[in-house]
Amino acid sequence: TRIRAGALRATVAARAAATRPRRQRQRQLQRRWLSAVLLDGRATAKTILAEVRQQTAELAARPGLAVVQVGQRPDASRYVELKRATAVDVGFHSQVAELGEQCSDEDVLGVIDELNARRDVHGILVQLPLPPHLSQARILNRIKIEKDVDGFHPYNVGSLALKRTGDGFEPWATGSSSPWAAFDGDGDQSGAQTDDASLVERLAARTNIACTPRACLELLDRYDVPIAGRHVVVLGRSNVVGMPATLMFLNRHATVTNVCAASVSSDDDVRRMTRQADIVVSAIGQPHKVRADWIKPGAAVIDVGINFIADPNAPNGTRIVGDVDTDDVARVAAHITPVPGGVGPMTVAMLMQNTLFNAIQASFRVQ
Repeated sequence: TRIRAGALRATVAARAAATRPRRQRQRQLQRRWLSAVLLDGRATAKTILAEVRQQTAELAARPGLAVVQVGQRPDASRYVELKRATAVDVGFHSQVAELGEQCSDEDVLGVIDELNARRDVHGILVQLPLPPHLSQARILNRIKIEKDVDGFHPYNVGSLALKRTGDGFEPWATGSSSPWAAFDGDGDQSGAQTDDASLVERLAARTNIACTPRACLELLDRYDVPIAGRHVVVLGRSNVVGMPATLMFLNRHATVTNVCAASVSSDDDVRRMTRQADIVVSAIGQPHKVRADWIKPGAAVIDVGINFIADPNAPNGTRIVGDVDTDDVARVAAHITPVPGGVGPMTVAMLMQNTLFNAIQASFRVQ
């Protein structure tokens, strides 16, 4: 009887474990990772979105976000719907402009021109990747600088390189949650001064920065992981993550090594570099490539990778993993992001922040 009861309890426990929500499983993982603090992107994004929701409620006009989607790739459609739903949840108005897979550059440019002209749209993004017959550079460059919430326009990238982004400036950081707190009651900004420049001048100086690298630094900041004076190694040099992340860390007074896979002859070469780093950011798209022997004890590890690997126990036969072998690396790292649930949710939160800033800037341009 005792054996049967024990087996029954084990069976019930196993079934309960299999049906627990993902967040509960992550908490269990956190308890296993005795060394690493889990940088919880979901919880942090929830906090940021609550802040955006509160700030949006105090604006006279609702921020607007528009997504341009070409074709109906299932993965792209899921991402687009997530962005649309999140925008609505924080109080924005949101729309998706859908075009067929075989549309031309001119078709996409025409849609972007219409969105550029609309005063109720403050953020425009084109869901990537685009079909190969379309010119991605031409299409992305057509978005107005002040509506480029992805931060991909050459002007915004150049501003990042020249340290002219105004990043870190919060117009409501004046002792009040309101973005208008430093202004007169009717929105007049006359006489509103900060220690070094007028609030409006600082607000006007802020440009859009790519959301994923912003998410990486925001997570580090929210968990009080120091950046200035640290050695950062960024794996990958893409225009979406690696290159802007390198510039952002440099702008935060870190010493940065950017590693391009094509420029190194072996994993040993990369390992020698990452073993020196206080912070490692991986965006190389290779599942479980980064292991514990790549990491200096006590380092912070940010995993940007999204990879699909076969898993017969998963509902669709695959599951998502990052570039980092999390269970292995967490034995030596001091801080680590999970995949999923790390940088991904934070990227969406940064997109909403960019759109909110653009709406505030637009309100002053029309005064």
